[in-house]
Amino acid sequence: MIRLLLKDKMFLLGTAFLIGLVTLSFINSIFFDREVPQTLIEFNKDASVKSVPPYPPSFRYPFGTNTDGYSMLGLVIQGSKFTIGIGLVIVIIRILLSFLLSAVLSTYLSKLIPFIKWIAEPFSIIPQTLFAYFFC
Repeated sequence: MIRLLLKDKMFLLGTAFLIGLVTLSFINSIFFDREVPQTLIEFNKDASVKSVPPYPPSFRYPFGTNTDGYSMLGLVIQGSKFTIGIGLVIVIIRILLSFLLSAVLSTYLSKLIPFIKWIAEPFSIIPQTLFAYFFC
């Protein structure tokens, strides 16, 4: 299994991207005290106002800035550890709950398995996005 994953270029690219993003986020927190670059007003050489935020994507700000002048790339890097961390916690909780529920169900309530399959089967056919769109 691990050999198959290590041969898959898309898996390696995605994993490297996520690890790189989280690493950059921790480096920003440790070395730069969680500061995100901000530019409030740009001036010309004659001290007149050149422009005010939000700035479009450029070489200086690859993702542009928000209305407060904070770099969007900096905000994405700074917030990535929270987003990815919350996602991992949710995945771990779902796996643990599924394991515990299936262990209890198969051990003590095995007669309910056909009924639960009857209830759960349509949800495997209906895409979750359609379900969320119509019912949430």
